[in-house]
Amino acid sequence: MTKLALVYSEGQRLTKEEEQQILDEHGVEPTLTREEYVEKMSEEWADVGAVLKDRREKAHLTAEQTAYRVGVSRSTLRRFEKGEPVKSAKVLEAAYCNYLDFIELLRETRPLRMEAEADVLIEIKPDDSVFLLRRIEQPIAVVNFGGGLEANLDAAERLCKDQGLTTHILD
Repeated sequence: MTKLALVYSEGQRLTKEEEQQILDEHGVEPTLTREEYVEKMSEEWADVGAVLKDRREKAHLTAEQTAYRVGVSRSTLRRFEKGEPVKSAKVLEAAYCNYLDFIELLRETRPLRMEAEADVLIEIKPDDSVFLLRRIEQPIAVVNFGGGLEANLDAAERLCKDQGLTTHILD
């Protein structure tokens, strides 16, 4: 980016038109006031916010859930979605996009995990360990008695049944 400093002698001042002509000759964008910058960018911000809000709603995520996951308040997220200026908007945009990408990828690769009606999901690992996961995908137990997959599955299902929980085995 080219920077241009206009230095004036005492008592000398250029008109706005003269300043603009000099800036144009040197291919330099004039410095904008905050209000001018917000006005210039508001349409672009509104478009970005609307696209991300649409993606969020299609993913059936609330503003509160999303705000928590990207590390901002719900009101900040709402302002961002409306195209209003927020602090660190580019960082928020990147975090928001990454979170939505993660959710979409998770749902593509593990559709049963999100759609299962069970209280607890059972995930079988390559070493025949059995992971018990809450619906919010936080591990609550790992079962591996060394007796093989069948023994581990039986133990995991008994554990859940004793707690009154329904299960669903993930493929």
